[in-house]
Amino acid sequence: PYFVNGDKLYSVTFTVDAFGARTYSANDVSGAETIDGTALVSMAQNGDQLCIVAPDFSGQFNGWIYTVAGGLVQITDVDFDGPVLGVRFNDGYFIFPKADSNKWFISDLRDGASYIATDFTSAESDPDDLVIIAPLNGLVYAFGSKTMEPYQNVGGAGFPYERISSGIQQKGCVAPRTMTEVNGALIWIGSGDSERPAIYTTNGGKPEK
Repeated sequence: PYFVNGDKLYSVTFTVDAFGARTYSANDVSGAETIDGTALVSMAQNGDQLCIVAPDFSGQFNGWIYTVAGGLVQITDVDFDGPVLGVRFNDGYFIFPKADSNKWFISDLRDGASYIATDFTSAESDPDDLVIIAPLNGLVYAFGSKTMEPYQNVGGAGFPYERISSGIQQKGCVAPRTMTEVNGALIWIGSGDSERPAIYTTNGGKPEK
């Protein structure tokens, strides 16, 4: 496991003595790099890379990539259209919602350090800005504060995700840190237009309170 404490990234390792008792150690794996910001970070991994986003750092490059071989490095590709609010992983791509906009974009396939300027789309069913991206059962859901839109990876040339217009729902997310997946369903605190917040769940269909 890995965690961020202060502005550093740590790994957790352990040794086992002759009686089978474990002794755990936290190891600073940041090298000379630091992670900006003071709020909770967002992290996702693709099996080889760990991607870390500091959502309260307002600079364009508020993402970092860690590999065991290469250590911790800040994302510097000019096509990384930050600042971003967080990171998720789906179908080989790291996925990022751009702050204060309805735009979300992806990394190159299996490479969180590389980006293409045209690999993005916009959630346009409603003017509410995106607050979080949540993968579920092979689809990607883009949540605004009042709506949610599902996208499917259709492959082909260019940006691989297409919006499923029939799946647009008039329920958004008002507390992004509450978004979690349990037993194949998303659960979050959300609401629709002019509604009081409540706890909602969906397994891909209409959200249920």
